[in-house]
Amino acid sequence: MSIFRKSASILVLIIYTTVLPVSAQEVQSYNRFQYSANSHHWQAFHTSAFHIYFPEGYDSLCAQISAEAPDATELLRRRMGSSISSVPNIIIYPSPDQVYESNIGSFEPGDKTLPTFITKGNRLLLAYQGNREGLKHQLYEGLARATWESTLNEGLETQLTGSTKGLVPYWMKEGMICYFAHQWPVEREDEVLALLRDTSLQHWDAVIANNPALAGQAFCYFLTIKYFRQAPTQLFLQLRKRKPLPRVLRLVTKEEMPHLLDECLQFYRQRLLPVSTDTSSNAWLSLAHKKGRVLHTLISPKQTAVAYVLATWHQRTVYVYDVPGKRHYKISSYQLPPWINDHAGDDYPLVSWSKAGDELLVTQPDKGHITVRRYGISGNLRDKYPMKGLDGTSSVIMQDNNNFLLAAWNKGQSDIVSYNPFKEKYTLLTNDQFDDAAPAINEKYKVIYFVSNRPLTNKKEDSICWQGIFSLKEKQVSFVTVDQESNDVRWQFPQVFSEGRIIATTTQNGRRQFADLYDQPIVGPLFQPAQFTVDGKDVLISRCIRDRLFITRQDLDSWMLDSTANQPSPWLLDYQQAAAIRAKEDSILKAVANTEPSFLDGVFNTANAKEQSAKRQDSIHNALRYDPKKASPYVLQLYSAYFTAKVNNDYFINRYQPYEAYQGSFRFPQIGGMAQGGFSDLFENHHINIAFRLPAGSDGSDFFVKYRNTAKLLDWGLAYYRKSEDLKPDPQRNWVDENGRLYPNVARAKTNYYELSLEYPLSHFSAVRLQLAARQDKTIFPATEKYSLYFPAFKSLWGLFTLSYQYDRLQPSLPLLYKGFSGKLAIDGFKGFTQQQKALAGLSMKAAYHLPVYRYITLVAQLQAGYSGGDHRVLYNLGGVDNNITPRVDSNVHFPQAAPYAFQTLVTPLRGYFQNSIYGSSYALLNLDVYFPLFQTLIPIETPLSAINNLQPGLFTDVAKAGGHALYSTKEKGWQAAYGLSARTTLAGYPLRFDMGWPGAGGKPVWYLSLLKPLN
Repeated sequence: MSIFRKSASILVLIIYTTVLPVSAQEVQSYNRFQYSANSHHWQAFHTSAFHIYFPEGYDSLCAQISAEAPDATELLRRRMGSSISSVPNIIIYPSPDQVYESNIGSFEPGDKTLPTFITKGNRLLLAYQGNREGLKHQLYEGLARATWESTLNEGLETQLTGSTKGLVPYWMKEGMICYFAHQWPVEREDEVLALLRDTSLQHWDAVIANNPALAGQAFCYFLTIKYFRQAPTQLFLQLRKRKPLPRVLRLVTKEEMPHLLDECLQFYRQRLLPVSTDTSSNAWLSLAHKKGRVLHTLISPKQTAVAYVLATWHQRTVYVYDVPGKRHYKISSYQLPPWINDHAGDDYPLVSWSKAGDELLVTQPDKGHITVRRYGISGNLRDKYPMKGLDGTSSVIMQDNNNFLLAAWNKGQSDIVSYNPFKEKYTLLTNDQFDDAAPAINEKYKVIYFVSNRPLTNKKEDSICWQGIFSLKEKQVSFVTVDQESNDVRWQFPQVFSEGRIIATTTQNGRRQFADLYDQPIVGPLFQPAQFTVDGKDVLISRCIRDRLFITRQDLDSWMLDSTANQPSPWLLDYQQAAAIRAKEDSILKAVANTEPSFLDGVFNTANAKEQSAKRQDSIHNALRYDPKKASPYVLQLYSAYFTAKVNNDYFINRYQPYEAYQGSFRFPQIGGMAQGGFSDLFENHHINIAFRLPAGSDGSDFFVKYRNTAKLLDWGLAYYRKSEDLKPDPQRNWVDENGRLYPNVARAKTNYYELSLEYPLSHFSAVRLQLAARQDKTIFPATEKYSLYFPAFKSLWGLFTLSYQYDRLQPSLPLLYKGFSGKLAIDGFKGFTQQQKALAGLSMKAAYHLPVYRYITLVAQLQAGYSGGDHRVLYNLGGVDNNITPRVDSNVHFPQAAPYAFQTLVTPLRGYFQNSIYGSSYALLNLDVYFPLFQTLIPIETPLSAINNLQPGLFTDVAKAGGHALYSTKEKGWQAAYGLSARTTLAGYPLRFDMGWPGAGGKPVWYLSLLKPLN
């Protein structure tokens, strides 16, 4: 055993003497909901280049991805100069809300210490959104992200140091991924120009703060225009060499980064159209909306109310503003999973008005089903209709009093559907393989218009699918929009005027604009984000500027704009110029190609080499195409794994310790070497964790194995712990056995612990948990002398249960800092099955609020309280800090054997006092801390040492009181206070904390050194 102790000591020494720049921020854990995914029978399609997993019956989606993946992989390889290091696993979900039932890849050990090994594999999550073009875009972005991760974030050193986080800012990383995947579509340029119309944005940092991914993507496009076309690729190749972004930009462009950001801002400002944007002067309505970002606005037919969808942190809320009453009403909210950063593909909740304008229809997923709710203007719920049998819908409007008109999809097919909620009957108005969306009704001519990708009717190019607006009458589909010169032109959002005229948005001329489909002229620019509503002959246009929503009325017939509105935009000119350059390069390469046969062709038999190579490429593509015969049911497979070796002194099972078995002494866990590993399946539904800890300074060990099943809505788990440790009981105690003999001064405790846990999520941030456990303790008295030879082992068996509610809305800000609120309420029960058959219960609560005050100076307020009752009690022992490396115990306090306690626990932090200073069967504790991120924001100085960069000095005040039985508590002391100084930082991957506290009544200071425990 001494060999193991020496090995553990050496491991501790190595880790503590290795100083590396590690981010100590923990990965936040959240609750997920499993509804729809449980009903799927998953299929697998395996090839040498990729693996695709899809629900049974969704073969068409698998076929599309298998056909797109080879070309996408090759195209991204050319754009990025790199490729994925391992075979990607592509998982296809039928709709965005079903992707939210998965948290694949969102969990990993937060404190990466040396050595650490983590493998997640290349898992790409795609969701069909009623549009196959959107599924293709997700594939490209997923492959680009996987290439980035495998190239820049692989390897032990990178996982440990997190070096790419410091080298590449988040906005640049996301922007480069989006640019490699999608280049620079016109919609993204319109979004940038819309932001820059706000004249208060004087620096590119303001664009980054508003939309990081958009800012990065726009910056990449700027580099390709102002410098050279392959600039983003060269940036990526330099970043692979672990060079910081400012240096990489200087190498590629020969310019400094601040100059480039200013030049980028001016580049886009010069592309703005010279038209008036003063919407406040002619606004029909100027509305100060609730705090957040407005996604959709919709004006009621009678123009007495405005409904809008507001996006805040991982939540979307529907509000209605009553125009005559000038009041806001909250209608409903829709939570989004916080472990996913980008929710652009989710349009929920959808809003639409009834024809009378007195009801608002709100459509969103509810427990795995798309549900339409009917609300009054004041927010009262009148009715709701679950639309079972649909995977999703992108539009819901009233067709008549008994039917809804939907753009819905199921089994990978998107159609225009009429739905009768009273009969629960669906009528397919289109039924084909084309994606149909955005229906609009022409009441005058009884025609339905919609957007689709379809062949042009009565044209020579019938085999080519054009994106445009089609009309549907008596199930006959005809093309409405004009012929298109390019597939890059997009038509969206058809709206019908009272006299039958149709307007829509189009990307003709290289910008999104209004267009009259029959009269053909481009009516005017649509500066996004903006939406419009038809009102007779007028158009009501809504757009947001800062914290206000402006709605303006425009008469299309008299709407006169600058002639520049009909001119090709700078984006279109750049697009055409790039296309001309590519065509010229292709013609040059074709012209210089030597097609004459060589005399060596006969020698080496290479006359048909190019033809044979092309045939091989076609053969490879055909081999990768989807074949239903090659698909098979998904078989459970282990996929992600991790292993860590680190210093650890967590409690695990011993936060509550038996009072008698430990002879009245609370045993603080010793620091030791901890080896921990685990793995899970492809869908993160099954988790297995194994760990072993060997204390560095004494005999003993910890071992546990845990299994957790998260495949259903109700999560459950099994665990087994085994603990062995030396007790070192109080030598001045007066504890005797049943024969009246004093117990020996040397003892050893062995514990076997078995647990069943159940957890039910109430939201992404809250859950109810039940833990049922059996604990078997044995206190052994080794025969170190003749006196201790005849002492039998003291055995105890306990049944335990804990029912708890936990709410965690903390958001990481800077390393070691958070913002938000968390709380936990728990009821603990203990039932003994040996000795006196004791029974007791405890009630505890803990709440914490983290508030960034100024430049991430964070105020943390924490309140704890507890109470125990029964024929025995819980001994709450206050003093010290958690995860203490230097425990301090008041040796003048000796707990008697006759005290009415059955379990004991340590309550922290109470700084300025030793352990055992305050105790009892009930307590209250208040902690107030202020932390100053000194070198992160206040004094922006960066050094090579992370311990200095992450240093956070702090001030604290602790106030506590413990009570209970007059003879066995410190009730007479009343409230005790302490104050002091603290400092936090990271060293070798470990978040460390130093505290020095003074008792409020005066006295010598007490200092502590501890491992800072993660909050989650």
